[in-house]
Amino acid sequence: MLKDIIKRIDSAIPSLFPVDAAQFNDPVAFQTEWKGVRSGKTSGASSVLVQRDANLLTYKSSIAGFIMGVVFFLLGLSVFGLYFFVPGTKPWFILLIGLAFSLVGVLIFGQASSPVVFDKSARLFYKGRRQRNMPDETDVKHAARFDDVHAIQLLTRLESSNSNNGPTHYFRVYEMNLVKHDAQRIHVMTYGKALKAREDAKLISEFINTTIWDGIDG
Repeated sequence: MLKDIIKRIDSAIPSLFPVDAAQFNDPVAFQTEWKGVRSGKTSGASSVLVQRDANLLTYKSSIAGFIMGVVFFLLGLSVFGLYFFVPGTKPWFILLIGLAFSLVGVLIFGQASSPVVFDKSARLFYKGRRQRNMPDETDVKHAARFDDVHAIQLLTRLESSNSNNGPTHYFRVYEMNLVKHDAQRIHVMTYGKALKAREDAKLISEFINTTIWDGIDG
């Protein structure tokens, strides 16, 4: 009930980056929402799209993502070390700072290592560790058959970041989603750069033989 109310309210709020669906000359584009599916940090920076063989297109952890995760995790551990092993009275909130850094590191590792796969032999897209060994095509949030994919959607949305004492900063990110024939969407990846989002969308569209709805510029 509450989720339905929140969804209606969100649908009534205009997008900050409106898209003219008429440019795609497809009635499904008018039924499709053009606001972000997922709110969260970009994952395209910590993952790289690679074609492992003729039947498998997948995102793998990038070196930059691995290093970033290690750096944040070690920063968190170092803060804990300073708190517990350096003599003197220290404010308790330092522990929260250490915990925050460590959690960010774990989150980066989790995003980078979570499988996102296009399997041509099974004609199936799936994402998440639960799907790795036995993909469940009925899991509509994490899997879709190639035959059910109507288009690849690219759009722009706003993301925010803030430091402990500094102001909140807003920046654009670029989201890639799979749109099904019934206009339902599945999030694939979020990017910090529009060019990279477009390059990956082109590779995926050729791999699964579907069209791209590029709404990045509106």
